[in-house]
Formats: sequence, structure tokens, C-alpha cells
Amino acid sequence: MTSEEKNFLFQELGFTDPSAMTSQNFCQGAAALLGVEASLLDSFECDLSLKKILPSELAIRCQAVPLVREENQICVALVDPFDIQSLELLRFFLDEPIVQIVAPPERVKELLNNYCGSNSNSFTPVADHVEQLLEHAMMTQASDLHLDPSEHDWTVRYRIDGVFQESLSFSKSVGLAIASRLKLMAHLNIAEQRRAQDGRLEYHSHNALKTSSAHFRLATLPTQFGESLVLRLLDRHTTSLHFAELPFSPKMREALLKILEEPHGLFIVTGPTGSGKTTTLYSCLQYLHNESIKIITVEDPVEYELDGVLQIPINEAIGLSFGRALRSLLRHDPDIIMIGETRDATTARMALQASLTGHRVMTTLHTSDAVGAIVRILEMGGEATTLATTLRGVLAQRLLRTICPSCRIAYHPDEKLLAKLGFDPTLNNLHFYRGSGCEDCDQTGYAGRHPIFELFLVTDEIQSFIHQKTSHLLLREKAMKQGMIPLRTEALRLLCEGVTTPEEVLQWT
Repeated sequence: MTSEEKNFLFQELGFTDPSAMTSQNFCQGAAALLGVEASLLDSFECDLSLKKILPSELAIRCQAVPLVREENQICVALVDPFDIQSLELLRFFLDEPIVQIVAPPERVKELLNNYCGSNSNSFTPVADHVEQLLEHAMMTQASDLHLDPSEHDWTVRYRIDGVFQESLSFSKSVGLAIASRLKLMAHLNIAEQRRAQDGRLEYHSHNALKTSSAHFRLATLPTQFGESLVLRLLDRHTTSLHFAELPFSPKMREALLKILEEPHGLFIVTGPTGSGKTTTLYSCLQYLHNESIKIITVEDPVEYELDGVLQIPINEAIGLSFGRALRSLLRHDPDIIMIGETRDATTARMALQASLTGHRVMTTLHTSDAVGAIVRILEMGGEATTLATTLRGVLAQRLLRTICPSCRIAYHPDEKLLAKLGFDPTLNNLHFYRGSGCEDCDQTGYAGRHPIFELFLVTDEIQSFIHQKTSHLLLREKAMKQGMIPLRTEALRLLCEGVTTPEEVLQWT
């Protein structure tokens, strides 16, 4: 309580001098106001078995301690007995009747410390489950962890090298407890299950062989049987942000550097979710960053922290959208602006205007190829004239799984497969590779991923085509005549070099 609230309470209880109020007076008076019972809890000891019902994290967040459970109801005491919001949160989480007991705040704090202990994260079975899930995600270098509810249970799946691997399942009660704990760790409202929420949490590994930490982005989504949770692993220790380490061809690297060093203009990176678009943009920012320029990013959320770069996290809950953030940051005189994702017409138009007025603007889009970015911007309401003037280039990318080197074997493809890939079906001397499966790759035949790129450069002739709103097909044909190497061609090169498999080529290009 604030000092004003305390003074008001003292007056309501008939005390003009706060120092005259004893713990017993406080408890009796507050209990009378609330219509509940009071207790000094002098000889009371916490029942640690109640942690199975009320996790330590929730107790700390609500500043409440469970006293006893009897007749299908739980008695609790709060440090601030007038904290109605915390009391409602407890009622929602415990899903059974709660009886409040007013006790001296100092005594409740003491019991809360005893209840949670010095390491509150290690007491509950739910905490053990969460720790195992996050540890496994870090150990396998999974990009995502999915917890999906069904009618009778919860399923846990990891996305490793772009492919789902089902791991285990939990009962409905355990799954709900895990979801609530993860939401608490990400500072989300666990009582809100009807709307999607986004948050972020940091996890410190308890692995005795290796001390490390990782950041996870948590997104919730209400479904028919409960909330679905997705955690995106944001581990900058395993992600290269150095432009020089990205596997561009010499010609493509030279063209990209020319785009990046332009004094103004728009550069777009496209690809599906999880294709490494953000990593590529961060690498470009790392290359460009120096003390003579100012870089500001607008992201949802901020995935990696870059020293010397101002990074703005989007918060729709308070009205801070991409469009509103862009309007504000332009007054801060940036040289380079990075927009995490262009999602709507407002953001698209502002990105074009910013690149037209002397800024270097970088952003991402979800399109099937590089030329598709032009069509998408125009569909969002971007002006063709402005787009033709400001666009410098579009980079499309994919991540193909690479064959495990420990179990890599050669084989001769059949005519049907060769025809699908565009090869002459009569070729007899062509052979591909695949992984037979071993312990190193967990019997999948794959280990790691390799990026492929498609760079669309805006020449004078292409500018004219964009201005005329030429179709996607004609733009793509013109770009290929001017030297653009398609994603499929790059994928086939990796296939012939024995880096990836036909299945990956057909799936992603």
C-alpha cells in the first residue's frame, strides 16, 4: 500500500497516530473491513506440499502464501490484504474456493520466504518439467518449442532444422500448469486466456556440464481446447551476426555491399517464417554500424541486442505499432532504419516515404520469391512511382537441411525424381546423396541447415517495369535475363554437390 492508502486505513480504523497501531489491531481492523477472519500466525509453519497447487513463482508474484487446504478450499494470507487483483489472480489459477486470512504483513513475508526458499524454482514438479523442456530445446538447438492442447492432453513438439519432431505429451492438468508457469516467466497475464499474448523470458541453464543462458520469445494463441504456446529460441551465442560469414557467392556479395552502401533507398529481405531473414538483416546492420551513423530498429519483439543501435520493441497493448513508432523515430534523425516486418499499408507507405527522404530503410516481407515483394508492397497500397524510385534490391532466402556427414551415402535417383527436379530422365551417371540415419543425427539423416539466396537488383529497366506495374511473371523473366539466379538453381547446385537432398529442394524451392 502507498502511504496515502495506509493513512486512510488508519483513519478508518480510528487511529490518528499510525505508531499506535499494533499487529493485532491492524489484523482485526483490516479483517473487519474486508469481512474475513484474522490471525497472527505466531506458531504457524508452511506446508511445502501445497507447492503442487500454488507454485512459488505465483506466490511471489501475488505476495501470498497458502496456509492450509481443507474441505476443498484453500486459506491464504497476503502481504497486502487489500490487493484484490492478486486475490482474483489466485482464484483463477487455483480454480477452487479461496478463503482469505488477514495476518501481519511482516509475518506473511517471513512465511513467504520460508515457503519459497532460497531457490524457489527447484521445488515443484512443474518447474522440473519446464526446465527439462527448455534444456532440451537448447541442447538440440531447436528453433521453436510448441505446446499444443487437445481434448485430453497436451503435445510437445520441437522444430529442429525446420522440421517438427514430436517429443512427449502431458495430461491436461500438467499441461495447464506448465503453460501458466511459462506465462509467469514471460510476465504475461495468466488469467487472460481469451486473447493472444506475446512476451519474452530468459532461462539460465542448470546443466552441470555447461553454464549458459538463452532468451525465448513466447506467443500464446487461444484455441478450442485451451491456449497454444510457441517459444522461439533466441540464442545469439549460436547465431552468427557477421556479414562476412554468410555464404554469398562473390558476385552476390559484391552486389549486396553496393546496395548497403547506397546513401538512401529501400532493401527488402523475403522468405517464410524461420528462414533466417532477421539474422541476415542484423548481419547487414553489424556491417554498416560505426560511430558516424545512427541506426534505429523497430521490432516485434527485439530478438538480438546490438551495441550502439537504438532498438524499439513494438507494444500493441499500449498503442505502439510499427506505423506510430516509425513516425516518432523519424524525428530522431536516423541514418538507417530497420523495420522488423512490414505487415500493413501504413508501415509500407511510411517505409517508402522514409527511403524517399534520405534514409536507408531495411525490412522483411513474407513472399515466395524476391520479385513477389514488389507485388506485395503494391497490394498494400504502396505507390508504384515511389517504389520504383526507392527500391534498391530484394533478397529472397531459404534454409535447406544438410545431409549428416556421419551417415551420408550415395544413390542413383529414378527417372521420376529426375523429371521432377528438371533433369533429363535418361541420365545414367547422375547420383545424389542422403543420410541413412545414425546416432549423431538422431536417425533423421540431416544435421544443420544451409541458406540459399536469390538477389533481385533494381536496374533502370526494372524501375520502368515497376512504374508500369508489370506482372510478377514478366518482372521475374526480366530479372533472370539480367542475371538473377533463382532459388531453385542454387538449391540444385547444393544437391549436385552432395550438401542436401532432392526432398529439400522440392519442398523449399
